Amino acid sequence: MAITVGLIIAEPDLGATVVIVMMMVGVFFLAGAPPTQFLIMLGAIVTGIVFLILFEPYRFQRLISFTDPWADPLGVGYQLSNALMAFGRGEWFGTGLGHSVQKLSYLPEAHTDFMLAVLGEEFGFVGISIVIGLSFLMLACCIKIGHRALKHHYLRAGYLAYGISIIFLLQILVNAGMNMGLMPTKGLTLPFISYGGTSLMMCAAMISLILKIDASTQEVNPEREESNF
Repeated sequence: MAITVGLIIAEPDLGATVVIVMMMVGVFFLAGAPPTQFLIMLGAIVTGIVFLILFEPYRFQRLISFTDPWADPLGVGYQLSNALMAFGRGEWFGTGLGHSVQKLSYLPEAHTDFMLAVLGEEFGFVGISIVIGLSFLMLACCIKIGHRALKHHYLRAGYLAYGISIIFLLQILVNAGMNMGLMPTKGLTLPFISYGGTSLMMCAAMISLILKIDASTQEVNPEREESNF
């Protein structure tokens, strides 16, 4: 795993690195790690992330620019300010499917990282509430499947499901947060919504694993379950 994280940092892709590392930390915590080891690991990771942010000036500038994108709306705040304008135009019910103005070369990466802003403009607050609600419903189903796997003593399957759930959770929170100006801009897609073949393929692969775990735990062998008590 350290090799994987190192290769991603070398790209460089801090967003994907943070997601993978936080997934590891989350699974480590859910598996019942000793508090001391968990705190040491968390402290080392936070220190490493802070170092990586300070090491590259553009990362630090991106980190602080989201607090006031209107201070430089044609510079570092351009992308976020246009995303906020998209949400503002959408109001409650949106401008209608295909009627977004911001996606017409005004909002950078409107089809990928900032797809939620375009949805907010076309479908309004109600539309993005449904999208985010369905995303969290999918997440709740993944967590439920992981819980059932652990209940039947399928430890690897259960923690795998929890790890996938954490990845989805982080992607949803970070993508929605950066679109709404609640978090710094980071190149993370919204699962099954943002454009991108690799993203869609990996999300589909993770869901296929969840479905396999679900099918396996629904066909639990009673003898195996009794032998684990």
